[in-house]
Amino acid sequence: MSTIPVEKNDDILSMEEILEISGLDMMQGILDGIYPPAPISKLLNYNVHAVEKGKVVFRGKPNLASRNPMGTLHGGWYGTILDSAMAC
Repeated sequence: MSTIPVEKNDDILSMEEILEISGLDMMQGILDGIYPPAPISKLLNYNVHAVEKGKVVFRGKPNLASRNPMGTLHGGWYGTILDSAMAC
């Protein structure tokens, strides 16, 4: 069984820090590299691509580890990006 290493990310903001900024500023900060992205985005190879009021665009490219047993892309990959986008 193969494993995908995930680095510990001490840069994740605390809930108190997150609550002090608007969602738009948070997403823009992630895009600009001011705030760290969610660790899952690195694992699943997607990121914030564009930010504007009322709209956040995510882009990603699945890797081979994102396949299901049939060799096609696992629906969880799409589901995770949708979850991130809809939470914005």
